[in-house]
Amino acid sequence: EKLGEVGIDIKKIHVVNSIRCHNDKDGKHGVKTLTACSNLLYADIERLKPKVIIPTNSQAMNMLLYDREKGRASSASYYDYCNKFIPDQKFKAWVAPVFDPEWYMKDIDRQKDRKTITPFYEPCFTNHLELVKEYLNKPVEAFDPFSDVKVLMNVNDAINALKEVSAWKSYTFDYYRDWE
Repeated sequence: EKLGEVGIDIKKIHVVNSIRCHNDKDGKHGVKTLTACSNLLYADIERLKPKVIIPTNSQAMNMLLYDREKGRASSASYYDYCNKFIPDQKFKAWVAPVFDPEWYMKDIDRQKDRKTITPFYEPCFTNHLELVKEYLNKPVEAFDPFSDVKVLMNVNDAINALKEVSAWKSYTFDYYRDWE
């Protein structure tokens, strides 16, 4: 409904569930489930070739990044990515996570109940969708991920780098450890 309000052709929208295989009895998704579901999601993305992907909650974002996030250390949470546009090199699409739409609906419900509450999430959602229109025509440019790579070979360099990184709002890094 909101997509149509901001002028996005809803006939061109595809809604895909990130978790489709609910075979775990306790509701927790094991590695087999996550792998199977991420493969289905990736196949859908490859087939549809979207220009913008809008994960609507942390589970959707985790599934989208599942194969690329495994084994990485990160301080970022889903909410650090919300209302941003991330160029995804794998899918050649913009990833534009939003806060869970239920939060927007709660804003609207609270506003109906108490006329004095100023909605917070709903205007953010609307503004984000307005920006989606711009990104529909903006290609994701390829970049060389190794252009900014630092290889740290001694402990002091690693400690100094970690001190620098700890001041950043969010980060992700890979490491290789060879004990032989």
